[in-house]
Amino acid sequence: MPHYREIQPLAFRLPDAGNPLQATVWTLSFPDRWKGALHELQSKQSGRKPAESRLKISTLNKALRALAPVLISIAPNADKHNAPLWLIAQQPIDVQALHLIVTAWVRGEYAGVDTPALRHTLASLRADDLQWRKQTFDIGSWSTSKNGAATPKQDESFVLLPDLLAAQICRHDVSFDLDAERLQFRRAPLRPGDKGAELVSWPPRQSLKERQPWYYSVVITLTVQTVPFQPFPVIHCDLGLRRWVNQPVKHLPAGEETSVFLLTSVPWIEGMPLSTSFQAAPIRWERSSTNQSAGAYVWGSNLAPILNQLVPKGRSFPDPGTICADPVSALNLQGESHAALVYRNGMRPEHAIDPGIMTEMRRTLFGQIADELKAFVTVVKPLPKCYPTSKFRIAINQNPFAENAGKVEERRAAIAQSIGDALPIEIYYQTNDVRNALIKAIEELLGVTIGGSFPITIKTSELRITVDTRQLGNLGAPLDIPPSGGGFRDRLQAAIRARMDDISNQIPQTTGPVAAFIELQGKDDFRGAEDPKHALRIGYAQRNRLTQFITVGGDERLEYRAKNGVLDMVRQLGVGFRLPQPQSLGLERLRLAGLWLVHRQRVSSPGRVQQALPVFVSIDRRINRSTSTHQVCQSGCRIHTRCWNCQRRQ
Repeated sequence: MPHYREIQPLAFRLPDAGNPLQATVWTLSFPDRWKGALHELQSKQSGRKPAESRLKISTLNKALRALAPVLISIAPNADKHNAPLWLIAQQPIDVQALHLIVTAWVRGEYAGVDTPALRHTLASLRADDLQWRKQTFDIGSWSTSKNGAATPKQDESFVLLPDLLAAQICRHDVSFDLDAERLQFRRAPLRPGDKGAELVSWPPRQSLKERQPWYYSVVITLTVQTVPFQPFPVIHCDLGLRRWVNQPVKHLPAGEETSVFLLTSVPWIEGMPLSTSFQAAPIRWERSSTNQSAGAYVWGSNLAPILNQLVPKGRSFPDPGTICADPVSALNLQGESHAALVYRNGMRPEHAIDPGIMTEMRRTLFGQIADELKAFVTVVKPLPKCYPTSKFRIAINQNPFAENAGKVEERRAAIAQSIGDALPIEIYYQTNDVRNALIKAIEELLGVTIGGSFPITIKTSELRITVDTRQLGNLGAPLDIPPSGGGFRDRLQAAIRARMDDISNQIPQTTGPVAAFIELQGKDDFRGAEDPKHALRIGYAQRNRLTQFITVGGDERLEYRAKNGVLDMVRQLGVGFRLPQPQSLGLERLRLAGLWLVHRQRVSSPGRVQQALPVFVSIDRRINRSTSTHQVCQSGCRIHTRCWNCQRRQ
């Protein structure tokens, strides 16, 4: 077996000295004079004040992604005050064509608003308000911030640097050899708000399995990333596969979307420039409102009303149902226009091609890409294999929460230092095996004797531990999703809220944090969306419980899973592992911190709660442990001491 002394990242960097890199593109801002009129219209629809209303601009952006292939990037929040550039394009798009898309979006999204207000708003949106600007950006100039990380001269470098490299790869005279085949790449649009560039090989490759051809393409994704304490950026080159559906679709999970990638020889709208790039539009399965067992494939994200208004009668946009019924005909490999349906996990039938690219294929393809881009970037240096010193090995083995490391007194003291001198533990079980395994794990890891009578309180010199157990009961049953009463997402939310109400009625509120272990069947034991795990996590959070789930036991690994569950709960309580002392590693200072802001949108949140959850983790070498935000607020966030979202003392 070969031994490797280094590993080569699939990444590039700008040369230390060389010609400056510049990119000349066309930019467009969302007109300021449109924002007021559109926010007034949104206010009439939502019943909120204009300043509190957010436009449904994501639907407009997805329509642009489907209809305008020359766009390099689309900003997701361009309707905000002082927002950055909305569109960046390789060449200007006819403003009359853009105006048609915008007005079709307004008519589709605000059809329910009273007619005079809608007409007034449409009349105020003039095509000449859309002004393209030709701009040149210095994308090769980077400086170093105070923390040692690379900082671009202009933020557009995160978009335009990958675009510059992608333009070289997808030139018509550039191709790559792979397994005796020639690959040529075309640009594909990223989701609005994503930064980078994506290229898809076309025509697709074929692999004969199960006596039929299966289609897939190689995907190159280029993204600019900065590394803490590293003074230069890197351009990551991720290689993967995109699998195309080749059989009639029998199942697409309700509420889920997949994409259709389109290549056309004629633009869908007059005024759109010709392009060899892909366009992309989402599709989804929509159940019938009268017959829950029936339904149809439709364009997702509310695109249908926009497309129906824009595409000329003689040139109809592809029908999602037709594509799903015969995906190979939609590929139209011998023709000029193609509609390729993307396979995603959960669709049936399953795809015969496994995801991912083998290492040898990655090496071969990356080497050719590097040769093609050598005029602009260089390959980053390989990472050498490092062997930890004996001092480092000793230091990292001092983790007091590893199964066989440290004394139980140290563990209890560290927990008390993080959360206080009281640790309430609740076990909600379905089988005695899991309950007994969790009790045994707590006894071994915390050095206490619990016994079989509950509730019980064990007092030690460091920590007071209270343990209680109860049957999970009907709280672990599948969600009862109503068969009717709106769309599937609304009915799912109703089922989640009902389960949260059940939890509120059965579980008492506490003033301090409680560690709750919940035994629940695995997701494969539930039918799709009936899995109650999301509802349990949020419902228990509202009762001030921090949850750790463990699946139904009965296997030989139950003891191992129980111990890991207890250790995971300890980490969630904010107790970290012991780091090596900086002096033992030859470092003068060691300060580590991380700050995350997790955005939860209302439509994607199981509890229909829109919120921003700040999470801060710091490691202080003086006390040699980590502290983290970990407790819970009423909306389910895990925040230590105080929830920054609801400002409620925990």
